[in-house]
This record gives sequence, C-alpha cells and structure tokens, in this order.
Amino acid sequence: CVLPAGVGQAPARQAALGAGLPKSAGCTTINKVCGSGMKSIMLAHDLLIAGTNKVMVAGGMESMSRAPHLIPQARTGYRFGHGKLLDHMAFDGLEDAYEGEAMGVYAESCADKYSFTREAQDEYAITSLKRAQAAIESGAFEEEITPVSYTSRGKEIRVTQDEQPMKASFDKIPKLRPA
Repeated sequence: CVLPAGVGQAPARQAALGAGLPKSAGCTTINKVCGSGMKSIMLAHDLLIAGTNKVMVAGGMESMSRAPHLIPQARTGYRFGHGKLLDHMAFDGLEDAYEGEAMGVYAESCADKYSFTREAQDEYAITSLKRAQAAIESGAFEEEITPVSYTSRGKEIRVTQDEQPMKASFDKIPKLRPA
C-alpha cells in the first residue's frame, strides 16, 4: 500500500474481503512505498515456489487523492505558537526521508551523473510506449488482466485492458515538464 494513511486498518484484508475471499484467507499489507505492489508479487512467488501456499493473490493499491494532511504533535498538544501541517503524499511518499528532497530532484541528479540526456530519455519512453501498445494490440496481456466492470452515470463499463498506453501520444512526450 503506497500511502496507507486514511484508508483504514489492514488495507489488504479490506481488499480481500471486498473481493469475496473468505475470512480464513491470510492477508499481509506491504508498505514499501512505490515498491509495495512488486514486493507483494515477489513474496507471493516465493511462497508458491517454496510450496508454502498453493494459491496467492498479490498486487498493489494507492490513492494519492485520498492522502491526508498530517499534524505532528497534535495528539500531545501544542503550547503557544504555530503548528506544522505535513502533506502525507509528499512526506511519506514523494520526498526522501533524510534530505526532504522530492524524488524528481534525485532523478535529475542521476540523469546528470550518468549523462542521460532528455532526448535519450524521451526516445526510451517512446520505444517503451510503442512496445506496450503493440503488446496490447497483439493480445499479449489478455491472460494477465481480469476484466473489471463498474457503473458510471448509470451505464455499465467493462475494462478489459490497460487503457492508458492507448491514450498516450508520442508527440507529447518531449513536451512534458520534468517531475
């Protein structure tokens, strides 16, 4: 779970019960920020390979729009003076815990250190997008994606593929601002 504050206790348990799994199913919430979903899949793989479990459900979740603002020391009380308000998304998600710098600052530093030009990064992104679109069009992911239906404005919508790669525009990539 990327940003767990405000989502309630045991998000993995909530998701499992919401999906109709029995109460007897074991659940573990992983908190490794952006690596949470991948780590859960790695752990599931290892448990399957070891023979500990026969069936596993693994994945990730996040909701940046639900990330609350935090008020440190509010529980113990403030004396005289101003308090401090922290943005959970920045503080626990997008900033380094030691320097307080945004992840984008470190990405730029890494690009400078290893001489990754903006053009090379854009070319890589465009190539990756083309590969994703080709894989979707060829049906390469069909067995990996479970269709999901939801209702919007009274109409049932069925999602059968990752929609974002098909919506992306190659010519917009070089015009994107750095993070």
